[in-house]
Amino acid sequence: MESYPDEKPRFLQRHMKLLACTALLIIILFILSVIPGVGYEIDRLDVSPYTRRRIVSRPGLVEGSAAMARMFNGTLQASFNPLLYPISYATGEGYIIRKFIGAAEFWDWSGEAVKEMALLGTLTVQIAKNLPYFVVVGYALTQIFRKLIIPTVQTRISKLQNARSMRNQIR
Repeated sequence: MESYPDEKPRFLQRHMKLLACTALLIIILFILSVIPGVGYEIDRLDVSPYTRRRIVSRPGLVEGSAAMARMFNGTLQASFNPLLYPISYATGEGYIIRKFIGAAEFWDWSGEAVKEMALLGTLTVQIAKNLPYFVVVGYALTQIFRKLIIPTVQTRISKLQNARSMRNQIR
């Protein structure tokens, strides 16, 4: 079977448009899932200084010396949007309570960095778990857009063009 020289570029061009549209929808779903209040809701996130002190050796210090790291323990309670995190709900992690312990840098006396690390770690795990869902939804929406919306718009445009040509013929 003989193929025409311009057959492959059209095939690639059509599928690249679908892939780009799907990627754009995946990015939109990702952005929605990391917005507080849309993708997730924090019910409780608090830290308190950890009573046990831990000695941590630091690079750049004299051999045998040690630096004290300020330790925090805390609790994170969060619920996730079931439309953006359905796999998390299916696995029983739509609402989580997570206890954590973390070391803060020497300038972070309030533990804010530890809170951010705990939240970021939790979101990373949940987003990675729901990534296949984002891909399927992005592809499905792309196909719906391609099959339903584009032909409807093209039909309306052709009707408008026909009406204009009829009007021009009458004049």
